[in-house]
Amino acid sequence: MSNGSLRGAITPTASLTASSLVTFNWGNNIGTGIARAGDKAFMVVYCAETGGCMYSIGNALRGGFTGCFDAHLFKGQILHTYMGFITADDKQAAPSAYTGIVLIPV
Repeated sequence: MSNGSLRGAITPTASLTASSLVTFNWGNNIGTGIARAGDKAFMVVYCAETGGCMYSIGNALRGGFTGCFDAHLFKGQILHTYMGFITADDKQAAPSAYTGIVLIPV
């Protein structure tokens, strides 16, 4: 999804926390390199079966250690999840991380 010199997420995970709410969590590495609390998180879900994807950029910040969005458009589908960060000024990106699979129930 992305690559760059900004520090990526540490211990990133994604899980289904409600019927269609995908929640991403990550550890604290603020201050490592140029990583800052105000870096914008991006979160992506991708459905290999349909080729569809959804993403969120900047609705969560590195300093919040969590972010989520509703993936109800993919009911009954298996989704691959990814996340990463972009600096607040949009000039640098971090390598994205694969955060696993979630199944959106019907």
